[in-house]
Amino acid sequence: MDEAFVGIDIQEKRGCCFAAIESDGAVLDSGWFRDPGDMVQLVRRLKESYAVSVGIDAPRQPLLSLREWYWDRKVCKWTPRSGQKGRGRHCEVVIRVHGIANPQWTPLQEEAPQWMITGFKVFL
Repeated sequence: MDEAFVGIDIQEKRGCCFAAIESDGAVLDSGWFRDPGDMVQLVRRLKESYAVSVGIDAPRQPLLSLREWYWDRKVCKWTPRSGQKGRGRHCEVVIRVHGIANPQWTPLQEEAPQWMITGFKVFL
């Protein structure tokens, strides 16, 4: 079975844009959706002919609690925090520590901006 890849960029005001491509890069579909159900319909349709992988540019869920550890560069290991706890998921910390990018830290539910809340819904 051929492979297809769907990328979704979560946005708050305009809806979310997406692109679906085949493994050779040929575009299968692209556009915008406001309802996460529309995205589910697209993936179901593609699954009739492809093994589908989906990438969503948003955190899967809010942090359940603040991080109790941090990366100590001096000793190159994860170390328990003393005092204030940290924000962000493990993967965000790793990306930042290695200088790959400066990600937006995933917040607790009550601190999440609307675009992240939309992303949480898409993951359901």
